[in-house]
Amino acid sequence: RLPASGAPGDGEGSVPAYVQALLEQTAESIERMQRSAVESERERRVASEQLGELNTQLTRLSDLISRESRDLSALASSQDDLGGLIRHLAHQPNPNAQFSEELRAELRLMSRTIAAALDQRQGD
Repeated sequence: RLPASGAPGDGEGSVPAYVQALLEQTAESIERMQRSAVESERERRVASEQLGELNTQLTRLSDLISRESRDLSALASSQDDLGGLIRHLAHQPNPNAQFSEELRAELRLMSRTIAAALDQRQGD
């Protein structure tokens, strides 16, 4: 603060009241600007940290998508291989028809045996 002048000619070091008011207002404005700059810097640091975390999460997501893509590609390749094998088997004569019938007969017999065992158990 500068001493305000009361009357003209009081002394050489005195400052007119309006100049003192302007200086005080300027000082207050500078203080507000400093507080604003500090707050802006804090907000910038927070935003920077959040962007870093977002970058980390996006990297993880990208890695996951890459793995999923490789897995899907391998699955599609396997399905293509199986499709070719199925077409190949479908065009071959069926020498295992007798085996299939025998297997069905055995499965029917096993099914009846299990059903009979369950009935007997429930009867006991």
